[in-house]
Amino acid sequence: MVRIFPGLKMKSAANIGGSLALFVCWLLLGQISYYPDDVLASVALIWLPTGAALAIVSIVQPQRAPWLIAASGVAAFCYALGADMPLKTAVIEGLGELLAVTAGASLLRASRGWSDPRLRWLGLATACGVSAAIASTGFVVGWMASDQDLSWGTAWVMSAVGEWVGALLITPLVLSFAAFRPKRSGGMPMLKFGGGGLAFAGFLVVATLIFQGDVNDRFGHSLGPTLTYLPLALLIVTSLVWGERGAALAVAIGAALMIGWTALGKGPFAANENFPGEALLEVQAFIVVIALLTGLMLALQDHTARALDTARRWQLRYLNVLETGGFATLSIDARNGHCDWSENAAALLGRPPDAHVTALIERADPADQPIMHSQWHLLRDTGQSDVKWVWPDGTHATLTAVAGPDGRIELLTGLLSRTRQR
Repeated sequence: MVRIFPGLKMKSAANIGGSLALFVCWLLLGQISYYPDDVLASVALIWLPTGAALAIVSIVQPQRAPWLIAASGVAAFCYALGADMPLKTAVIEGLGELLAVTAGASLLRASRGWSDPRLRWLGLATACGVSAAIASTGFVVGWMASDQDLSWGTAWVMSAVGEWVGALLITPLVLSFAAFRPKRSGGMPMLKFGGGGLAFAGFLVVATLIFQGDVNDRFGHSLGPTLTYLPLALLIVTSLVWGERGAALAVAIGAALMIGWTALGKGPFAANENFPGEALLEVQAFIVVIALLTGLMLALQDHTARALDTARRWQLRYLNVLETGGFATLSIDARNGHCDWSENAAALLGRPPDAHVTALIERADPADQPIMHSQWHLLRDTGQSDVKWVWPDGTHATLTAVAGPDGRIELLTGLLSRTRQR
């Protein structure tokens, strides 16, 4: 029998296998995430499954996305049933998960194609926020449909914050390690790895001192709360040294420790709790600050590195063109006459280039020097017209005035070439 679509069975098996893997992963992350607070026993402090699902859906091939989205919805439905939720509540939460993952993954997939890393970071944070808002709405609507005794406004806020915190922690982790492949060589230099490890060890020590106990008893009521953000500095240093993957892992570990300590009634947030649940809400906001600030710093670092790489590549092209064509460039500061030359100027001129425009003019023919001085002053003061200078060794240049934002002449730029003497 001839098989008409030989790859169809294999693709279906892969889709089913991937969906089953996501389904199991979703349920496991749900069990790990669910550490309810004392105020709303139904609301988790952090919620990881939705963020993991939207990250995975955003990086797979588009034809596989519907399978995985459906798996996340079914997982949310089964998880709700397993938590003794009514059937209609489970259905609504499953549908809410479908919408949350679809919307968040669509935005995240679109933002991953943006060239500017700062915009990609903004897209990731927004995708996590949109997904959290939709999933929390589904949670609250599902509970309202089952007539549960719950403070809806408080439940939505705490659920949305927990969803957003979880997504901000696990989504970068999944995205950064999705393309990870073990390599025998060419990885992070040992010095860089060791520096990041030292910073992270410092973070663990400082975070333990501050969050493992009552800071007011240890450091006093005035000093204790001010030490809260000290671990944040070390965590950001760790992230900047280790890069995207190391940052995602370090932030996830650090967040888990600080949330866990606060949930046990320890640390600076638990020391001054004016209303039930305030400490946990504050540590959630603290983790959001860490995740957003770390992501922003990494995005700025990536943007700077890309800009420097682009500048180096253009500089190399520029020098290659100059050297191949037998040219050199000259920039003269209009204020002090200081000369700035291209790197190949000495080779082209056959001598060290002059540091000041006066010395440059003095190399010209004595009869031409008064004219060149006049042209220099005229061009510097008015910038009315270009001038051409010629030296006895065959070097010649055309100078052009460059005005600044205020209209004043800032630079005189010139392209030099040399006619070889026979």
